[in-house]
Amino acid sequence: MNFFTAYPLHLHLSKKFVWLLAVLGIASAGVVLAVFRTHQSHVTYTTEIARLATLTQTVSATGSMQSPGELNLLFTKTGTLASVDVAAGDGVVEGQVLATLSATNLEIQKTEQENAVASAQAKLDRLREGATATEINVARAKLASSQTALFSAQASLHSVEKTSAQNIEKAMVALANSAKQTIDVVEAKVKTLADAKQKYANSVTSADQTVTQAQGDALLTLHDALFDLAASYTTLNDIFTDLDIKDVFSVLRAAQKLRAQDAFFGLDDRNEATKSLVQAAIANPTETTVDAAFISTLSSLHAAADALLEMYAALGATITDSAYTSTEYTTDKTNVKNAQTTVAAALVSVQGARNAITDAVLAASAAKDAAQADVHAAESAYNAAVIARDTGVANAEQDLASAKELAAQNVQQVDNTVAERERQVQLAQTELTHLLAPPAASDVAASKADLDRAKAALALIEDAIKELSLLAPIAGTITEVNYKRGEQVNLTTPVVSLVGDMELEIAVDIAESDIAKIVLRDPVEVTFDAFGDEYVFPATVYFIDPAETVIEGVVYYRVKAHLLFSDDANADADAAGTKVPHELQAYPAIDRELLKPGMTANVTIFTAEKENVLVMPQRAVVIKGSDRLVRILQNNNTVSEVPVRIGLRGDNGLVEVLEGVQEGDAVVTFVQEGK
Repeated sequence: MNFFTAYPLHLHLSKKFVWLLAVLGIASAGVVLAVFRTHQSHVTYTTEIARLATLTQTVSATGSMQSPGELNLLFTKTGTLASVDVAAGDGVVEGQVLATLSATNLEIQKTEQENAVASAQAKLDRLREGATATEINVARAKLASSQTALFSAQASLHSVEKTSAQNIEKAMVALANSAKQTIDVVEAKVKTLADAKQKYANSVTSADQTVTQAQGDALLTLHDALFDLAASYTTLNDIFTDLDIKDVFSVLRAAQKLRAQDAFFGLDDRNEATKSLVQAAIANPTETTVDAAFISTLSSLHAAADALLEMYAALGATITDSAYTSTEYTTDKTNVKNAQTTVAAALVSVQGARNAITDAVLAASAAKDAAQADVHAAESAYNAAVIARDTGVANAEQDLASAKELAAQNVQQVDNTVAERERQVQLAQTELTHLLAPPAASDVAASKADLDRAKAALALIEDAIKELSLLAPIAGTITEVNYKRGEQVNLTTPVVSLVGDMELEIAVDIAESDIAKIVLRDPVEVTFDAFGDEYVFPATVYFIDPAETVIEGVVYYRVKAHLLFSDDANADADAAGTKVPHELQAYPAIDRELLKPGMTANVTIFTAEKENVLVMPQRAVVIKGSDRLVRILQNNNTVSEVPVRIGLRGDNGLVEVLEGVQEGDAVVTFVQEGK
């Protein structure tokens, strides 16, 4: 059969070409050029509409057809080799288990997850069946018990509120009584204090009057003493100025004459000074002026007494003669003696007057002190009463505050109990209602979602266990086995080496940036330059070399695929566990003789596909620091920046949107400023 006549053009259009037409059709329907020229900034925005679409991710490269070589097969992870199921020289079929790693932990996890799946399934079945009569009766009994507990708590609340109100009322009455009693005591102490102060004022007045009277009497005594001083001075002066006695005066004792003269000298000035002080005291009788007058008067009297004494002694040493007769002598001695008596009496009177003032002052001070003491005592009693009043009122107020606080605490505590009982009644009612009602669709959906999640987790564990089995990627012959059971395998030394039975394979070098997207059994589309793009052949990835290949300084990894030659491509793919691209339908077996080693092969590997997801151009994403942002054009012609989270990066510059953008949003892909 001729290859070119067996596969007409319309059945073998390039998938790339079909995909390009689809993308162009979507773009023509979804791309909107939004041009807004504002008066202020003259900014033009180019936007595209975020939409739901099927997002496909592919990796394309150019390789060649070649004869198969030896494949070095390794596990994708290290571990302990549990079994080696082949030996060198054995023939194997595609998918046959060659060796396995120990899966003890994963088997335990698998058992646990199988139990979780069974539990989730039982929960879902139980939800769909509904509640039993026993469960309903238990729920009703629980509701009744909760209601009884609520009634009891409400009664307790009423009792506590009543008791608390009574305690507060008692505390308020005690506060009022304490305030009244202490106020009466304070008022009595106020009156006592006022009386003491009045008594003190009267005592001060009386004492001052007594002192004033004593001062008045003393000043009269001082005034009289001035006359006595003047008289004594006259007596002395008359003798000293008598010419008759001049020649015989104290002739028997000359020294006595000098003493008499010295004692007399200055008496007149002293007496004048005393007179001035006495007159000043009479004019302004203060303690200072009166005391100064007394001191001066007493000093003058003593001086006069001394002068009279010396004069009397001098007269004793005087003789009489014809000029100074015995009669004159006797008269002078008598006058001096009388003057001495007068001065001595004046000294006694003045000293007595002074003592009288002192006694009056002391008595007045004592009276004042006694009255002042009474005032202090009354003030102390008043202060004590005020303190007692304040303390009593403060204690009563504290008792009232404590009663209120305790009442609030007790009421709050019981109120919390009531609230808790109400919550328990509500929960019991909800539980009973839930048991009586048919299962809600949302509950069934949630339970089913739990079951699905448990199954998905189990599937992940089973997939992980499958990865612990090293499978033959193609049919062939084992050439070498490098490990024994129980040994630790690594990621560099092949476990087994295999030569495939196939005549040809496709080898292609994939760049480091794309290799992580590719896994074994990824579906592949292949075109050959020899036949043209209209003939597309299905294939599958069966080997990924773990060792890198450096070409012109760039790291690549060798990927191998084999064509699906069966008459039914889908059946062949199912046998290999491979998904055939949806555009490729079943077609007759190709003529293998037309395929030659060295032919250039154009390979498209389908690495991921998501249906009905929100997509937008990747160029709409703006990076600012560590944030990814998207600018969205609003209806009012303003642009807002929102954070965005993207998922799968597909072909044709499209990316999956996980968060931040809604379907129908106009995302900005280009901004042009200026006119």
